[in-house]
Amino acid sequence: MQNVKSTTVAVKGNQPCWEQEFIFETNRLDNGMMLELWNKGVLWDKLIGVHYMPLTSVQYSNETGAGKWLQIDQELETRNGQTIGTSRPTGHSLLVDVRFELPFDAQGSDAEELQAKLQALNKLIEVNVSRMCHSLLTSPDCIHS
Repeated sequence: MQNVKSTTVAVKGNQPCWEQEFIFETNRLDNGMMLELWNKGVLWDKLIGVHYMPLTSVQYSNETGAGKWLQIDQELETRNGQTIGTSRPTGHSLLVDVRFELPFDAQGSDAEELQAKLQALNKLIEVNVSRMCHSLLTSPDCIHS
């Protein structure tokens, strides 16, 4: 995955809304996505907070959802240079609708069946990572979610 950045005009008030869509492709479901929220200043920008989302937790759907409120934290948790999560809540939240889109030719019951299979595959990836971590508790490569 590559970095995706966007800047919007400041919205007055305490409930800004960006309504922006980011599209990217990846074949690395064992990775995660870092969401950062910044306040652009005149002299410098201020980090409001971050949220780390494992890609195995992302749903599959072609439909826009209601979104999910994500807690924004102050710090990144890393191990061996890899981000494994975030910590220290800021009290701020970010409403996001994150999904993997199904192939265009998947329709109706085929789409539902494919979605179920992909969710099962994601669960299998999570279980295998957890098993590896359990058997290698002292390994510095072990990822905790």
